[in-house]
Amino acid sequence: LGSDHLDIAILYNNLGIVYANKEEYNNAIEYYKKSLNIKLSKLGYDHHDVVIVYNNLGLIYDKKEEYDKAIECYDKLLQFNWINWDLIILKLEYDKAIEYYEKSLQINLDKLGSNHLDKKEYNKAIEYYEQSLKIRLNKLESGDCIIGDLYFNLGFAYENKGDYDKSIEYYNNSLNIDLNNLGPNHPDVAALYNDLGFVYKKKGEYDKAIEYLQKSLQINKDTFGNFDKRVEECCYRLGFAFEQTGKNEVATKYFEESWKISSVISGEWNQRTLHGKIKVEDLSK
Repeated sequence: LGSDHLDIAILYNNLGIVYANKEEYNNAIEYYKKSLNIKLSKLGYDHHDVVIVYNNLGLIYDKKEEYDKAIECYDKLLQFNWINWDLIILKLEYDKAIEYYEKSLQINLDKLGSNHLDKKEYNKAIEYYEQSLKIRLNKLESGDCIIGDLYFNLGFAYENKGDYDKSIEYYNNSLNIDLNNLGPNHPDVAALYNDLGFVYKKKGEYDKAIEYLQKSLQINKDTFGNFDKRVEECCYRLGFAFEQTGKNEVATKYFEESWKISSVISGEWNQRTLHGKIKVEDLSK
């Protein structure tokens, strides 16, 4: 067949998949690249088989946390989307072109947003997530869980950027969708109450922080029991919020609860356990 035959490229790609499934990522990358080189030379940049390999490489770089390389692969996919959309239009397959382009674009925008989020490049992450959100809002019901996930990602990006008002807006949008789809006592709802409480704490709005953290705490206790890391985190954050409002006695109660849970989960010498214990001692003086 020759070393540059397309059947060899298929074998290389399959070997890449095998190594990827075995979590031998460097070997997977080696074989995916061999497959890609042959397919690029034989099929050209705008062929569907080339895109599959770029996608496979992007996923592997994601798992290796090599986000620059993953972004490079996903950028290639976005360029491919434009090329193929134009090609299908030339064949007058308008409905197919629009459906294909929008679906693939949404997926790749989400991936790029997540990669930039992992790299702490929050402005770029927000840019891609907002593009994806705009497309999805035109195609999905406003209460769809995919929309909720995008709102959450935007809230997280804005929180880390320090834009707390925007973060609260998007977290609330995500919360409303989860409340509608999952009900008021679901762990995902508790997680969003916790996130909102933490953002209000960062803003210095401690009464609001306490309100949301207590909601989260109650759901987590009802769902997971008293000795759970989610319960411990709520108690720890409530301790700080009450301390900032000058209610040291209540703060001490929550720090003590956090310390006791942490000692059971993580041990007496865990940093979080020790810090909780120190806070109790300091506030009791």
